[in-house]
Amino acid sequence: MAEEEAPLLFEETSREERLAVRRALFAHQDGLAFLPVLAALRRRGVLQALAGGASSCALGRELGARPGPFHVALRALASQGWLEGWSAPRTPGDLDAGMDLRMSAGGLAACRLLEGARETLAMAEAFLPAAEKMEGWLLRGESAPESAPDFAELLEAREQGWGLPPAEGDHEAAARERLGEFFDGLIAGPLLVTLTRNGLVRREGSGREIRILPHLDEGPLEGDEAARRLAEEVPPALAALGWMRPDAPLLTRMGRAAAFVATAYGVTLSYLPLLRQAGAMTFGNTTFRKLFPRTAEGAETHVDRRLNIWGSGGAHELYFRKVDEVIEGLFSRPDPPRAVCDTGCGDGSFLVHMAEVLRDRLDWDFERNPVWFLGSDLNGQARALAAETLRAAAIPQAAIIDEAIDINYPDELAAGIERLGLEVIGSGGPRPLTAADALHTNSMLVHNRRYLPPESVDMPESGTDGAFVDGEGGVVPGRVLQQNLVEFLGRWEPYVRRYGWLFIELHTLATGVVAEDPGRTPTLAYDLTHGFSNQYTVERPELLAAARLAGLREGPAAWQAEFPEGARARVSVNYLLGGG
Repeated sequence: MAEEEAPLLFEETSREERLAVRRALFAHQDGLAFLPVLAALRRRGVLQALAGGASSCALGRELGARPGPFHVALRALASQGWLEGWSAPRTPGDLDAGMDLRMSAGGLAACRLLEGARETLAMAEAFLPAAEKMEGWLLRGESAPESAPDFAELLEAREQGWGLPPAEGDHEAAARERLGEFFDGLIAGPLLVTLTRNGLVRREGSGREIRILPHLDEGPLEGDEAARRLAEEVPPALAALGWMRPDAPLLTRMGRAAAFVATAYGVTLSYLPLLRQAGAMTFGNTTFRKLFPRTAEGAETHVDRRLNIWGSGGAHELYFRKVDEVIEGLFSRPDPPRAVCDTGCGDGSFLVHMAEVLRDRLDWDFERNPVWFLGSDLNGQARALAAETLRAAAIPQAAIIDEAIDINYPDELAAGIERLGLEVIGSGGPRPLTAADALHTNSMLVHNRRYLPPESVDMPESGTDGAFVDGEGGVVPGRVLQQNLVEFLGRWEPYVRRYGWLFIELHTLATGVVAEDPGRTPTLAYDLTHGFSNQYTVERPELLAAARLAGLREGPAAWQAEFPEGARARVSVNYLLGGG
């Protein structure tokens, strides 16, 4: 075998090895999100107060904490199994009553270890700006942010056990291992994303026929300083993680397995601008909206959206396979949709993909059976990019609604479609295209809707265990959020009666489920990034219960999916219809 070649990844690694890499990746993601939160909680004395037991209300008032972000942080402790007494407030009365909280034995162990590693926590906070800008200083020789530690300092801290005191007993041993993985994430996540996203780690093939080449490709580097860093600083960092041979700059088998799933780090890393402000939002006099206003074009400032899309792309391929089945089924019926309308269309890639499903899988004749592909988005730059994407793909009939459409207001979307002045062929000849003629789609957008206080005072039951924040930093109790969700879904019901609503959605998991095995999913990282940015990830049963109350019903069972199935479902594909 030539030196540059590598065996197929799925042949050289076992399922157990790949699962071990994935668990490490989840822990690294959790660390990137949780370390700045833990640093803020320790600095403000929260961990010490909870060690002796405290009321959530009294502690929050004493510290001047904003209730919403404070609840998000407390829930994260509970998800690790470190906090007892957490119970998500379902009503305003629950919120007023508060919770009697106390650190568990595992939490007490983690607190003692973190107090000993307080200098390492400070180092982690100082490194986050460098992690956010790693592509510039690692690949282009730019200066790293002032006062940020470099790889050598991080590796020295790692060799010293990240400053964590020796473990005393089983609880501290488990907490020490978990915290060590958190700190490893400072090196692993930003470095592997930088290398894979920019082509320094190369892959060949796809699916199970993929090879990850062992050599790093120096082609993307700019300048002597970048070349020096790649040669001198990167190999020791990767070798410390077991991802590169210590005697040669070649990725190990496990390093190649990590590179295969590297995109999963991208979503958490994309939120570093937000995570760096977690303490300010929790204990300062500011809110998410004030810290991170959208630009004049509607672009977000709390997240690197390009990195976020890159990071989520790998996982979305799995979900899109189910979406493709639904598309094929709908367009194989005698009365197929006249249009596909993607709300929050981004760069238009999903619209192009759906058009290709019709063309390639159903051999669709667009001349005899025209189908419009419509996109809308809050972001003006995204709308312009989507229009260009659709033109470049030569989609026969495509249009972008060139105005900011908020998913909360489908009536505005319907009016925007009417203003396009498009036509469809009905039984009586040509007629105007309406929103009701379309299959409506979106991906990971329902939970990212702007919160609107419910109009009704009648609140449905809620079983959510989530922590939710309104625009002013207050807590949204579970039953209040459920009514908000019912009203949101109800506004869509008239437009999805004929052809339905197909969407991919992200969910939270109950703290007890996560705490059973915190390393099994990256739920903690997602709960923190979404909780601090005023997003509303509810459990899937909550979503479906709200849909039924809103007059929606589930389509065919084969057109629904959960990933993974069962109690740990974090992502779902849903096909809903109005008129339920």
